[in-house]
Amino acid sequence: MKSSKTASAKGANMCITLNEDAPLKLLSMATIEDCERIAKIDADAVSSHCKSYVTKNFLSYYFVINTWVLQVREGGERGCLELLEAINTNGLLSVIADCATLADELISSEFKQEDVNIPDYLVGVLGQARNDKEALQWLRYPKRFSPDGADLLQSSSITAFLAVNKR
Repeated sequence: MKSSKTASAKGANMCITLNEDAPLKLLSMATIEDCERIAKIDADAVSSHCKSYVTKNFLSYYFVINTWVLQVREGGERGCLELLEAINTNGLLSVIADCATLADELISSEFKQEDVNIPDYLVGVLGQARNDKEALQWLRYPKRFSPDGADLLQSSSITAFLAVNKR
């Protein structure tokens, strides 16, 4: 007998059944194991409790990475694969920071890309966007991602905030 789990969104006519024999393989570019490894990359930089950080966040990483990559994949495979490779190599938080910085630079330069320093791995992503709005959507999608247990990141943010307020 197959076991399954059912989840439903309140107020929506939506019900998702997850069979343990076929766990969302069609919708995912990054596996749970990939996301655990990527969370470990980030954990060293943002948490003093790396093991706990990974345990608390690997499912959030799974959701954010796969939904983000699937959005970019709508524009084409090249950018999607380059984004995924950058996340696998550098960690999710580093790539999110690069994307947020690039989005801000693009907005301030009024989308004159020759005035902006674009990381190599994002050239493919931007190249397949149909317009500026879509490029910004892809770059800014994960900017509100807040992993649980990122105590070192929170501590440095609070210190920076207090330093600005002392001026």
